[in-house]
Amino acid sequence: MRIKGRPIFKGKAIGRLLVLNEPFSFLGGVDPRTGVLTVASGREGESIEGRILVFHCGKGSTVG
Repeated sequence: MRIKGRPIFKGKAIGRLLVLNEPFSFLGGVDPRTGVLTVASGREGESIEGRILVFHCGKGSTVG
């Protein structure tokens, strides 16, 4: 699968996608100690560790 977008971190990656279909913010959206999503409709409790996180737009803070 190819997805075109604006990367947060340059490079190439191969791995499992974690696709969010809503605006996302790292501030409050993921626990910084565990890497577990805290706010993502139907995806709460999933870890972003070792995953390729894809979201259509950010919201709020840019602390990520």
